[in-house]
Amino acid sequence: AVVSTQSTGTMTMLYLLLLVATATATSPLRSILASPTETLKLYKDFKSAQHLTYAGSEDALRFRLFQRSARFVAGLNERKDLTATFGLNFFSTLTSAERGTYLGLNVTGRAPHQVK
Repeated sequence: AVVSTQSTGTMTMLYLLLLVATATATSPLRSILASPTETLKLYKDFKSAQHLTYAGSEDALRFRLFQRSARFVAGLNERKDLTATFGLNFFSTLTSAERGTYLGLNVTGRAPHQVK
């Protein structure tokens, strides 16, 4: 079978466009994070779903932590070498120190904040 040069060139161009589109594909979360309005809406929806309320400067801190967590999650979901799907959760608005209180082995049988 004879294939024309023009047809081969067109197929090559389509293949290259497909590669570029695949390489630059972003997660839906990354698309939301590109818009400050959509990011704020996502944060408000997250707080509502998690039954969280923060006042004033604490809310600003929690929003920054949320944004950082969301960027981290989006980056993980964009990786081709990982098969899991990651999402935002209770830890998304916590500081490193706060998260640390939930990690590790507890051999006491009591919650970390439980009175002795």
